Amino acid sequence: EIEVGDWSSDVCSSDLLGADGFVFIVDGYGIAAAIASLRTLAERRDPRRLTLVYRADSETAVWFAGELARLEERLKLTVVRLIGEPISAESIRRVYPRERDRYDVFVCGSKPLRKAARDAFKMLKVPAANQWFEA
Repeated sequence: EIEVGDWSSDVCSSDLLGADGFVFIVDGYGIAAAIASLRTLAERRDPRRLTLVYRADSETAVWFAGELARLEERLKLTVVRLIGEPISAESIRRVYPRERDRYDVFVCGSKPLRKAARDAFKMLKVPAANQWFEA
């Protein structure tokens, strides 16, 4: 597991990561780490495909909604909101890119979210070297 705060520097400083793009899977406070990375990628006009899977208990619990809308316009970003439903390996599988070894995935949030992500990655055969977890 990487330390809090490592995402932005890791995601944005290495051309070795995310050959085709990145997937961010977050809930709760995890959105802050994803937003920091997305801001940096937008500043750099990064052309790669990005997917953000954001689980929240309700629409009012969605943080950065306006900024996410603006980032979707500036980046090749798809935001998938899972509102009020538990995250599962299946919900991740539905939105995960087909070229699994060409994307790095960053997971930040609750223990159930991290477990669902691990289960999904096992099912999808996402290479371990492409998985980054932050508690």
